[in-house]
Amino acid sequence: MGHRRGGRRSADHARSDRTGRVLAPVAFHPQPLQRGDPRRPQSDRAQCRSGQGHQLFHRPRHRLCPHRTGAGLRRDDRCRQGDESAEGSLQRRARCRLRQGPYRGRAGRPRRSGVPELGSGRRFRRRRLLRPADLSPGAAADLAAPSFMPGPSPDMHLLHILHRHRFAYLMLLPGLILSGMFVFYPIFAAVFYAMQDWSGFNADIKFVGFQNFVDLFRDPIFWNAFGRSIYFLAGTVPAQLVLSLMLAMVLNNQLLKLSNLFRTMVFLPVVTPVAVIGIVWTFLLSPFNGPINGLLLDIGLIARPIDFLGSSDTVMPSVIGVYVWKWLGITLIYWLAALQTVPEDVYDAARLDNCKGLRLVVLVVLPIIMPFAVAITLITMVSALNVFPLIMSMTNGGPFFGSEVMEIFIYRTAFASDDGTIPRLGYAAAAAVLFGLMILGLTILQSLATRMARRRAEGVA
Repeated sequence: MGHRRGGRRSADHARSDRTGRVLAPVAFHPQPLQRGDPRRPQSDRAQCRSGQGHQLFHRPRHRLCPHRTGAGLRRDDRCRQGDESAEGSLQRRARCRLRQGPYRGRAGRPRRSGVPELGSGRRFRRRRLLRPADLSPGAAADLAAPSFMPGPSPDMHLLHILHRHRFAYLMLLPGLILSGMFVFYPIFAAVFYAMQDWSGFNADIKFVGFQNFVDLFRDPIFWNAFGRSIYFLAGTVPAQLVLSLMLAMVLNNQLLKLSNLFRTMVFLPVVTPVAVIGIVWTFLLSPFNGPINGLLLDIGLIARPIDFLGSSDTVMPSVIGVYVWKWLGITLIYWLAALQTVPEDVYDAARLDNCKGLRLVVLVVLPIIMPFAVAITLITMVSALNVFPLIMSMTNGGPFFGSEVMEIFIYRTAFASDDGTIPRLGYAAAAAVLFGLMILGLTILQSLATRMARRRAEGVA
C-alpha cells in the first residue's frame, strides 16, 4: 500500500516488469469481477470502513473518501457539509449523474449509478442498481418490470400440499371415514329412500318421486306430531333459559359460600343417563304409589291422585318439566361462561346507581352478553328437538298420540307400526328429511342472529 498507483491503463498498453523487459500486450476482457473476488477493488466507502480509505487522499485519480473534510472533496461530496439537508444533497448528486450520463468505472466495468426512486438518506446511498452504459431507457424499463414466470400446475400444487401435510391428513382420515359412515351416508340415504315406496323388509322398491311428501302434508297424524314438537319447544326453551339465568346470577356471586357444591348438584342430572331418569320419574309421577301424588294429598292440594303421564292434558307439561330439570345444568354452564365476561366495574357502577335485581339483569347485564344470549337460545332450541330417548322411556308417545313428537312419529312409521299395517320406510324417510330441514333452518337462524347481535354489540361499544 506504500507505492503510488498510476492512472488507468488502456487494454492494449504494453507492460514492463521491474527489469525493464517489455511484456506482451494483455487482452482485455470486460467481464465484471464477482463480489468477494480478491482482485475486485473495494469501493471508497468500504475502504474507509476497513481503515484503508484515508490512504487515498494522495491518489489523484481515485474518488476521495466521503468522510474526508476539506478543500480536496468533490462538489457533490462538499454539498453535504453545507446548510442543506441530506435529502436535497442526494437529489443534487442524482441530477448531476443523470446529466453526465452513464460512464465507465475501473477496468471498464459498469459504474454503479444512484436510483433516485428508492428513497432518501442512508437507504438511498446504499441501494444502487447496476446499469450498463449502452442500455437505453426503454430497455432499462423493460428490465425493471416484473417478470411473471409460469407457476406449477394446480394438480402439482395440490400434490405438493398433500405431500407436505401428509401426516396431518393421515390423522384426520379415521374421523373422516367415521363421519362419512354415520353422518353423510345416512343423509344421502334418507333423501334417496324419501322418493321410494319401500317397507324396508323386502326387495320391492318402487320410485314414487315426491308422492311421499304430498301424502305427509295430507296426514293429520304428521301435523299432530309437528304441533307437539312446537309445543314442546315453546315450553322448554323459555323455562330453561330463565331458570338457568337466575341460578347463574346467584351462583356467579363470589361472596356466596358453597357455590361450587350448588353447581355440582345442578349439573348432576346432565351426566345421568336419560333412560334412568325416565324410569325414575315414571315412578315418581305414578298415580298409584308415586311420592309426588302422596305429598300433594298429604298437604291437601289435591283431593285424588293425578295421572300425570296417562292424560293428554298433563302428559306434555310433565315431560317438559322433567326435560328442563334434566338439562338445566348445561344451560347454567353457558350462562356462567357468559357472565364471566362482564367486568366487575359494571356491577360496582350499578350498585352506586341503586340498580339491583331484575333491573340489573335487564338493563345492564343482558345488553353486554347479548351475543352469548342469542347463541345460548338457539343452541337450546336445537337441543330441545332431541327428546326421543326421554319420551320413549316415559310415555312411548302416548296416550293417544298426546306426546308423539316428530322423532316418535318417524320411528313408529318406519319400524314399529301400531295399527297392524306394514311399516313404510320411504314415508318415514320423507318425514325425516322435513325434520332435518327444520333443524337446518334453526341452525342458519342461529348463525345469522349471532352475527347480527355481535355487530350490534360492536356498534354500541
